[in-house]
Amino acid sequence: MSLTKVSYSMIDAAPINVADYGATGDGTTDDTVAIQAAFNAVSATGGTIVFEPGKTYMIDGSYLPIQTLFGGVKPKSGTIIQGNSAKLKVITSSATGYCVLNLNAVSNIAINDLNIEGDVGRHIGTTGEFGHGLMIMGCDNVVLNNLFITLCWGDAVLFSEYVRVNGNTNVDVNNCEFVDCRRQGVSVIDLSNGTFIGCSFRNIGATALTSPASVGATAKMRNVFEIISCDIKGQVLVDNCKIIGGQIILEEIYTNSQYAVESVADLPFQMIGTSVFVTGTRRAAFIGGATSESSRKLVQNCKFNQDNNTLPDLDQWAAMGGFITLDNCQMTRTGAAPATGYNFQGAADFTGFDAKMVNCYLDPKLAVGFAQDGLMVRVAQRGWASAAPTTGTYSVGQIVLNSTPASAGFIGFVCTVAGTPGTWRTFGLIS
Repeated sequence: MSLTKVSYSMIDAAPINVADYGATGDGTTDDTVAIQAAFNAVSATGGTIVFEPGKTYMIDGSYLPIQTLFGGVKPKSGTIIQGNSAKLKVITSSATGYCVLNLNAVSNIAINDLNIEGDVGRHIGTTGEFGHGLMIMGCDNVVLNNLFITLCWGDAVLFSEYVRVNGNTNVDVNNCEFVDCRRQGVSVIDLSNGTFIGCSFRNIGATALTSPASVGATAKMRNVFEIISCDIKGQVLVDNCKIIGGQIILEEIYTNSQYAVESVADLPFQMIGTSVFVTGTRRAAFIGGATSESSRKLVQNCKFNQDNNTLPDLDQWAAMGGFITLDNCQMTRTGAAPATGYNFQGAADFTGFDAKMVNCYLDPKLAVGFAQDGLMVRVAQRGWASAAPTTGTYSVGQIVLNSTPASAGFIGFVCTVAGTPGTWRTFGLIS
């Protein structure tokens, strides 16, 4: 009696193992054709692709027979990819653009526990900036869980249109890491109803071999719904978006970056409970551009801190303006106060009471030139000091809380007559 070997791929609706289609995962063999054959074997109603744990599968990022904008391997709609911590690694080339894993006009895709590696440090060419780890174009209902994408010549992930027609909708990115990529961690050209939760962006843009600096340093996210509890090292360009929790760190090594957070389009933006740290000559935030109540920017319960600045004049350490509300925020800076300049400045579109600053702490070292920003400082701006100000220009209603309260002392000091420094009176007897 003869025996026939039965693989999972021969069982209807069973997971498809890429090894059944000839993929070796030995880190040397070109597995592109074999993996694409496994992807093609998924039925029209969907199915699961399985990679073998710990193996490295080499991918031709410009593989022509399946190429649609930079190539790579391309799953069908309804595919679930179980990576099992395996790696897809691009084959070194001199191509100015490539893609390792290509989601192109598909829907209902899930990718779990997969590593993707580009060729920074191995790349033969010196030009171009479009070598992407994962490209998502014109897709709906995509879930990415526990991905690690690194060393891409361009972006770790690019969200773009499909043939300039359809964008991407309903994308969840959970607990993913984007590390050591030459251009951006995530570049968003078109994405609606997207959520990034618990993701990490590290050393993005700092490994540039040529100059893609004009496109930014870390996470260029536009028209994204929420970025929650993410750890971002580098710059974030955001509009029509919420950043909730997490931290953003901009260090001196990110030469592409001017501000840690930048939101300047006439679109709403919210940042809630986020800590922003900048060092040296880097700048904390530029948030402005909102010209109406419908696109008001909200910055709430956030901390902005600058360490180790050595410049005597750091113009616009943070600049915010237009329709913006700063609520219960802290702006601090270690080191000496600058000799000149605006350490915290209202942007050029600062008018009327459009800008509101409520229950915020502004380090006195950041207040150089602040009163010139006009009406923003009249709206419940708060600081802490052991005595009323004796230098600087202030407006009526500005409040400084007493940093050394004691029995029979006072809660704080209030400006009753505008001037330089104006007239100040104590308030709030402590019984």
